[in-house]
Amino acid sequence: MSNYAGKTNINVQEITIIPITDEDEGTYGTALDLTGRARSVTYTPNVKEAKLYGDGEMQEKVIDATEGSITLALNYLTDSDRQTLFGENAQNGSNVVTGSEQPVPCVVIFKSLCKKDGSVANLYKFFRVTFKPSEESIQQIEDNVTYSTVQIQGDYRVNKHNKKLMATRRHVDTTATGASTIIDSWFSTAEYTGPTT
Repeated sequence: MSNYAGKTNINVQEITIIPITDEDEGTYGTALDLTGRARSVTYTPNVKEAKLYGDGEMQEKVIDATEGSITLALNYLTDSDRQTLFGENAQNGSNVVTGSEQPVPCVVIFKSLCKKDGSVANLYKFFRVTFKPSEESIQQIEDNVTYSTVQIQGDYRVNKHNKKLMATRRHVDTTATGASTIIDSWFSTAEYTGPTT
């Protein structure tokens, strides 16, 4: 993997969401491939801080960043996506919400480009995210055409099974030998973070 320090992210791509079927056992369902629908991703750690004072001076400081929020802006969600993410019920061709649904925890994976040609990329993985049903805005066509898109927000925290919060693999030279295997495994295997040998 190349050292490409200092280069910025210029695009987000290939959002993949893998439902967690049993967090204690570390089992996963079928991945949702949202490739082509990514508009943006924003994540914010929820940083907690504790300070211990003695004799008028700070003796110890602890920083805890084991949870946070993540927002995915997408072109759209399908009915099937909503069933997987929010627990909506399929009934007679409709998605029916009764109020008893519980969102499903998921692994969220995506990549960003460091170079427009895609030869250098950053990989991201959040090991336990729970999304909440969110606001949607539908507009009339007036003077300009405005697309109605979807923004879903979730909370991420440490996965009980593997004790991991998130992983990043920065400045991956996508043209290097073995890079395609690493990238494919990153997206297809929920707990993968890199070569095992």
